[in-house]
Amino acid sequence: MTKLLRIADIETKEVLFFDAEFREKCFKFCTQRDIEFLPSLDDPSHIYVRDDTAEKFKVEVLSS
Repeated sequence: MTKLLRIADIETKEVLFFDAEFREKCFKFCTQRDIEFLPSLDDPSHIYVRDDTAEKFKVEVLSS
Protein backbone atom coordinates (compact mmCIF):
# COMPACT_ATOMS: atom_id res chain seq x y z
CA MET A 1 0.00 0.00 0.00
CA THR A 2 1.26 3.47 -0.89
CA LYS A 3 1.53 6.04 1.87
CA LEU A 4 -0.48 9.21 1.23
CA LEU A 5 1.50 12.42 0.98
CA ARG A 6 0.18 15.11 3.30
CA ILE A 7 0.88 18.84 3.43
CA ALA A 8 2.54 18.37 6.82
CA ASP A 9 5.09 16.10 5.09
CA ILE A 10 6.24 18.81 2.67
CA GLU A 11 5.62 22.10 4.45
CA THR A 12 8.42 24.35 5.61
CA LYS A 13 8.13 24.84 9.34
CA GLU A 14 11.01 27.23 9.92
CA VAL A 15 11.08 29.96 7.28
CA LEU A 16 14.21 32.06 6.92
CA PHE A 17 13.52 35.72 6.24
CA PHE A 18 15.89 38.27 4.73
CA ASP A 19 17.41 40.52 7.36
CA ALA A 20 19.63 43.38 6.18
CA GLU A 21 21.78 43.00 9.29
CA PHE A 22 22.75 39.50 8.08
CA ARG A 23 22.84 40.25 4.34
CA GLU A 24 26.09 38.35 3.64
CA LYS A 25 25.06 35.33 5.71
CA CYS A 26 21.69 35.23 3.96
CA PHE A 27 23.40 35.30 0.56
CA LYS A 28 25.81 32.51 1.51
CA PHE A 29 22.98 30.42 2.99
CA CYS A 30 20.90 30.77 -0.18
CA THR A 31 23.83 30.07 -2.50
CA GLN A 32 24.79 26.87 -0.66
CA ARG A 33 21.21 25.58 -0.78
CA ASP A 34 20.27 26.92 -4.23
CA ILE A 35 17.51 29.11 -2.78
CA GLU A 36 16.50 31.84 -5.21
CA PHE A 37 14.73 34.28 -2.91
CA LEU A 38 13.81 35.09 0.68
CA PRO A 39 10.73 36.84 1.99
CA SER A 40 11.17 40.21 3.66
CA LEU A 41 11.29 40.32 7.44
CA ASP A 42 9.76 43.81 7.46
CA ASP A 43 7.28 43.89 4.57
CA PRO A 44 5.32 40.82 3.36
CA SER A 45 4.85 42.40 -0.08
CA HIS A 46 8.61 42.33 -0.78
CA ILE A 47 10.96 39.49 -1.62
CA TYR A 48 14.74 39.51 -1.91
CA VAL A 49 15.88 37.75 -5.08
CA ARG A 50 19.42 36.37 -5.22
CA ASP A 51 21.57 37.94 -7.95
CA ASP A 52 24.67 35.79 -8.38
CA THR A 53 26.35 38.14 -10.87
CA ALA A 54 26.33 41.02 -8.37
CA GLU A 55 26.56 38.74 -5.31
CA LYS A 56 23.69 40.52 -3.60
CA PHE A 57 19.90 40.53 -3.41
CA LYS A 58 17.50 42.58 -5.53
CA VAL A 59 14.26 43.72 -3.90
CA GLU A 60 11.09 42.91 -5.81
CA VAL A 61 7.51 43.80 -4.95
CA LEU A 62 4.91 41.06 -5.10
CA SER A 63 1.81 41.99 -7.04
CA SER A 64 -1.60 41.21 -5.62
